[in-house]
Amino acid sequence: MDATPPAGSTPTGFDVGRLADIGAWLDSEIANGLLPSADAVVWCGQSEVYRARAGMLDLARGEPLPANAIFRIYSMTKPVANVAAMMLWEAGRFRLDDAIAKYIPAFTEAKVLVGGNADVPQLAPLSRPMTVRDVLTHTAGLVYGNHDEGPVGDIYRRAGVDFSASCGTLAEVIDRLASMPLLSQPGRRWIYSCAHDLLGRLIEIWSGERLDIFFKDWIFSPLGMVDTGFRLQADATGRLVSNYRVGANGQLECMNHEPTQRYAETATMFSAGGGLLSTMDDYLKFARLLLGRGSLNGITLLKPETLDLMTANQLPEGRDIPAMGGRIHGGMVMDGIGYGLGWAVTIDAARAAAAGVAASNGDFGWGGAASTYFWVDPERDMTAILMTQLMPSSTRPVRARFRELVHRAMVD
Repeated sequence: MDATPPAGSTPTGFDVGRLADIGAWLDSEIANGLLPSADAVVWCGQSEVYRARAGMLDLARGEPLPANAIFRIYSMTKPVANVAAMMLWEAGRFRLDDAIAKYIPAFTEAKVLVGGNADVPQLAPLSRPMTVRDVLTHTAGLVYGNHDEGPVGDIYRRAGVDFSASCGTLAEVIDRLASMPLLSQPGRRWIYSCAHDLLGRLIEIWSGERLDIFFKDWIFSPLGMVDTGFRLQADATGRLVSNYRVGANGQLECMNHEPTQRYAETATMFSAGGGLLSTMDDYLKFARLLLGRGSLNGITLLKPETLDLMTANQLPEGRDIPAMGGRIHGGMVMDGIGYGLGWAVTIDAARAAAAGVAASNGDFGWGGAASTYFWVDPERDMTAILMTQLMPSSTRPVRARFRELVHRAMVD
């Protein structure tokens, strides 16, 4: 374990001894073969109050995890897309309640599945058009083809609606998506989906730039996120952390299959829902931008009022995610947790705590498929990030446990 406690005695708002419990927990998970590696950081105010790094870059090679390790952050790409989209919203390129068909006319003919199967689907007209707000809040009626086991998921898979593929472009796959039936009427249900990949295509349309270029020029370069992107540069391949799952024998099993495909320099698919690679230091800059209500080190990407809008619950009638049909996500119970413009938002911390999730009202964040996770707590002026590579994210309850340990270390 490489742990860095804060300088001095006690950082404002935290107990040093209890912060050390984070490192002890990670050591235990790794020693017992439950996690391959981990990098955790807690930031409060203007300083890092704790960081712990343990485990291996690759278990077979026995290489320790370096400080600049590159992780597949999967769905922690979505918050980046949220910021990109809202930068364009501030520029007047769209309105939240604009119909998607205004920008991608193929969605004019969208229908919702009401019966039948993948071979003979029964479809009905939409009660209202799908909007940008629906896309940002996962209430558009879309699904993930690799998650949904029903007829809509079957139709996606047959049509090749897959944003993790290394062939094709975002525009091409979105054109196929536009002809797929929706699982529900827009605005009716919270369904975790490929909505942010649709958002990525909208960002390209609104900005007139390819998604990877827009992200780099408007977010990564200004913030100094030098190791974050959709492609793995040749000189960085030795820093990519190996990815694992639990095999049939109950042991961690390496599942590296992407370095020469999804993240290759020749890749043409840029998934706004899950395609980025990043490091702890880079993503910390991004999280601090959110903690700073759109500004970091004199660089402003969003107005504070825009961040306030993004971090307010957007679900109808102030409901939480379970009330919209999604009680558990990534192994974490979502009671008391709503959804803003692109990420989870705690709206009832007491209810979340009763379900086993330590939280503060108004905190927000999201995680990735390989068990990466972050959240921002404006009330405590802090952010915390966990990087690891274990799929799927429901394998171990790392999100809830990390939150618990950070909250235990808080002092009034």
